[in-house]
Amino acid sequence: MAKNRREEDFLAITDEIAAMRDEIAQLAASVKKQAEGSSLKTNDAGGLDPGEGGHIGWTELQQTLEEVRARSELALKDLTKEIERHPLRSIAVAIGIGYIVARLFGRGRNR
Repeated sequence: MAKNRREEDFLAITDEIAAMRDEIAQLAASVKKQAEGSSLKTNDAGGLDPGEGGHIGWTELQQTLEEVRARSELALKDLTKEIERHPLRSIAVAIGIGYIVARLFGRGRNR
């Protein structure tokens, strides 16, 4: 019974991490699309310069970045709450993910 509960908890956290990964990828694609669609240029100092007629694109990019920041903070708060509610499960998931990553990256060296 306890083993099934642990497996369910592990799968729930894994699903949450996958959902956050997908959301971050969508946000990154949105930022990229906004940046490509705007007329942003670099200024002499190497920073971004909206240039002539680029103010609308610059404003949209700033809004998108603010949205990304806000959503990232919310996701981080949710993850923190989940870790605080289930610390042992979180440690087990972290160890499991670390083990899987180590196995994936370690396979190329062992051959």
